Amino acid sequence: ARRGATWAGMSDEKPWPARSYASIYAFLALAESDWVKRGDVVRAIWPDLEVAVAANRLRVALADFRRNLAPAFEEDGPRFRFNPDLISIDLEAFRDATRLAGDAIDAEVEFQTLFALLPTLRKGFLSDIIGEWIEPHRLRWTKEVLSTLRRLADLATSRLDWPSLMLIADAGLVHEPFDNGFWRFKLRAGAGT
Repeated sequence: ARRGATWAGMSDEKPWPARSYASIYAFLALAESDWVKRGDVVRAIWPDLEVAVAANRLRVALADFRRNLAPAFEEDGPRFRFNPDLISIDLEAFRDATRLAGDAIDAEVEFQTLFALLPTLRKGFLSDIIGEWIEPHRLRWTKEVLSTLRRLADLATSRLDWPSLMLIADAGLVHEPFDNGFWRFKLRAGAGT
């Protein structure tokens, strides 16, 4: 999510507030401006804790969110969300860029637009966030990324741009290490140089 905050480096070795805050932040960002109920967050982020303990952790986190993220953090009784006018998620920007690239009349413009996304496409999706609730989002992201990378690889191949094809294949293999298609692209790029 964007707003100057990053949550890289969160792991099970971090104290619970850091992990929990990152998870709550991601949960809200992925809600895509929908209101979220406290109980949904408690069940998703702390499924194995006693309800009272989990509810207390959420209360502490929400107090910090109110103090540090206002006015981007909004509450309405038992519901809360990020204000969609003040916070957007990288996934929205990615989708907008791929839509723009798909609308391009010229293959070169499409290639340049998609290739500019390559640093984002190489990363895992919220890989430090743990929980069953994140998996559907992670799978959706991976599917969209792989589709974009395949299109980008086809464009690089048609341009005979072997160095770019190698970078694209490597990005695909980050997500799908055993994907025959990305290995073929990598071999083709290696033979073309």
